[in-house]
Amino acid sequence: MAVTPIKLYMPTALETVFTHATLKNLANGAELLSAALGATLDPWGDLIAAISWATAPSAGVVAFEVYLLPCVDGTNYPSQGADGLPQKALLVGSLESRLPTTNALEYMALRRIPLPPGDFKILISNTSAQAVANDDDVTMFVKLQRYQMGSGSA
Repeated sequence: MAVTPIKLYMPTALETVFTHATLKNLANGAELLSAALGATLDPWGDLIAAISWATAPSAGVVAFEVYLLPCVDGTNYPSQGADGLPQKALLVGSLESRLPTTNALEYMALRRIPLPPGDFKILISNTSAQAVANDDDVTMFVKLQRYQMGSGSA
């Protein structure tokens, strides 16, 4: 009897979407747009953020909205309005502040974001009502971990 291998999705290395230098001092209501992230045909990704706050937001507040902007024709991406935001249909989730503090990094994650088959950009909008810390001694980041199709054996 033939046995069909089970296909597994394996995590890849983390790729940095936003560095400490771009995150520090990000004001409330401000947005960050990533560079184009290349197409790898990975079906999902996890977004992981490590943030230090200048003033801690309230626990349970939506700290960041996360948008995924797919390349629509090989060159162009969806437009952003005067407020810096794209259409709400491109919102893929939010990062919620659960235990904010000013003396430690707060880690937040958005799991299983469906990734498009072509190039895309990630936009985050600070909705925390607070600014991100302006601190050179803290390593803040937003990273993306993709999932690739792997092959199982029987």
